[in-house]
Amino acid sequence: TIEEAETSLFGVIDSLAANPPSEREMKKALNQLEADFVFSLSTVSGKASQIGETVITHDGDWSAFTKRLEDYAKVTPEDVSRVVARYLAPLNRTVVIVVPDDEAKPVDVSMGGMNDEN
Repeated sequence: TIEEAETSLFGVIDSLAANPPSEREMKKALNQLEADFVFSLSTVSGKASQIGETVITHDGDWSAFTKRLEDYAKVTPEDVSRVVARYLAPLNRTVVIVVPDDEAKPVDVSMGGMNDEN
């Protein structure tokens, strides 16, 4: 049910706030972040996205994206718990539940969002 999913998700968040992730979990997350970053650089669009994001998050310093992997490696398990506790605290949460309408018709996004009835 929706309530069970919400309870489970918040349980994981609350646990992470109280208990830092293990070294194994940190290594797995770091490996995934590194792989995603390197893969994103395989296209011009990906490079542009990485540089653009860096300009926004590093006060206009586009070259900071070259240090992204180093920055990821500096994150500690305690950092993760501290940030989770601060930003994902119960008072900061907003829950939106979207329930599909039984009458809703699927949209064919391959044709620019148009289906036969549009």
